[in-house]
Amino acid sequence: MIPREGVRVYVAYFDRNLSRRVRRIPLTLAVQSPTIRELEEACKALGYRFTSLPAKHSAVWWMDAGAVEISGVKKTQALKSLAHELLKIRGAKGVSRS
Repeated sequence: MIPREGVRVYVAYFDRNLSRRVRRIPLTLAVQSPTIRELEEACKALGYRFTSLPAKHSAVWWMDAGAVEISGVKKTQALKSLAHELLKIRGAKGVSRS
């Protein structure tokens, strides 16, 4: 087994295009095609200590989405918080600033 310092959270966990087998959150909290940059931004906004990884989820091995490894937080708590933060980030991107 690979030793890890924290919990590994894949970008695929938040993708509304994927089935529940891969996605770890409900559709109401999922976003369309999330990116590793958005996940990193959400981690920073929540104050998590994290490391970005070029990892692939085994169920979607063809996707080069990536993952983050977060220290000092439980996985279920991190998933919910990150999902809410990703929705905020997507909402802010959708607002035009003229």
